[in-house]
Amino acid sequence: MEPIELRVLLTTEDGWWVARGVEHDVAACAQSIEDLQYEFERVLMTHVFLDLDHGVAPLSTVPPAPPDVQERWARGMAASMKRPHLSVGSRPAPELRTDARVF
Repeated sequence: MEPIELRVLLTTEDGWWVARGVEHDVAACAQSIEDLQYEFERVLMTHVFLDLDHGVAPLSTVPPAPPDVQERWARGMAASMKRPHLSVGSRPAPELRTDARVF
């Protein structure tokens, strides 16, 4: 499977961290940045595996984020998201390459 490349916008709202994909409007929230990384990948991989189970390209069913998310990502500061290891049953997760920015 091809690696998944995704720009991710990181923001805070009411004490919660929020991660939102730019190319694919996938979002997750958590109370710490460490938990956010896990939650975002969990949601993203759920979409990927559901698409694969239905015979469609991964994330092809998820539209891009609205223009304001793309604009905030472009103005954000670079951030690092370390990739936790997730799998579903015996299925390994595809490689995920993220370019995260905090706004």
